[in-house]
Amino acid sequence: MVPEEGKELRTNDLADSFAGLYVFLRQNWMFLALIIALVILAFELYKIHQTNVLATQRQAWAQLAEYQTPQDLQKHVISKFSIPAVQAQAYVKIGDFYLTLVNLGNPPKIAGVTATKKQALHGAAMAFGAVVQKFSSQPLTYARAELGLAQVYEDRGQWAKAKALYQSMLSPNASVAEKSLAVLIEYRLHRLSRWARPVLIGYAPIKKLTVTPVGGGSVKPGGIAAPTAIPAKSTTVTTKP
Repeated sequence: MVPEEGKELRTNDLADSFAGLYVFLRQNWMFLALIIALVILAFELYKIHQTNVLATQRQAWAQLAEYQTPQDLQKHVISKFSIPAVQAQAYVKIGDFYLTLVNLGNPPKIAGVTATKKQALHGAAMAFGAVVQKFSSQPLTYARAELGLAQVYEDRGQWAKAKALYQSMLSPNASVAEKSLAVLIEYRLHRLSRWARPVLIGYAPIKKLTVTPVGGGSVKPGGIAAPTAIPAKSTTVTTKP
């Protein structure tokens, strides 16, 4: 008898719960509908935002590939898009552009840009330095900028700074991205002392040669050996019959 009463009580409690929920929905249906509408709106706005982000990223990468000069990259990429990966690579591209100017001569001209070697090295150092200072969150681009900065030190003749930077990129505390460039870094580091030697321009001095003639004679100016003794004249005796 007791189990049947317990079952009946549970049934009544469940019925009361459904009745209470029904009453709550009838009293607050407008509020609940508003909540559902807001959730749907938030989801749709998130989808639109994600679509816009992807479109902006595609545009940023496209313009990074399109523009070549430092002025265009600064104006149309770095100042326009606040995407760290794109900005970091734009700075590296600027640095490489200036290093190309240095390699082509002083002053060369590429895409309408002319700069002396000093100006080009300053521009490269500023670009690579910006990546090192601001974009440590981009490890591969960061390591590439370090390598470019070391090349600037080489071109400036700051061999000690270049060596220290190369060694830091090969240290046990180096990042995975830095270690991925180990072959190139070791190549440049091992040849650094050779590149630091001054280049000699002009003819090598010619040593004077001393010729010792056979017989111990001396050499006159002109290269003819003078005998040490004058040979006696030969005498011919003729006997008449």
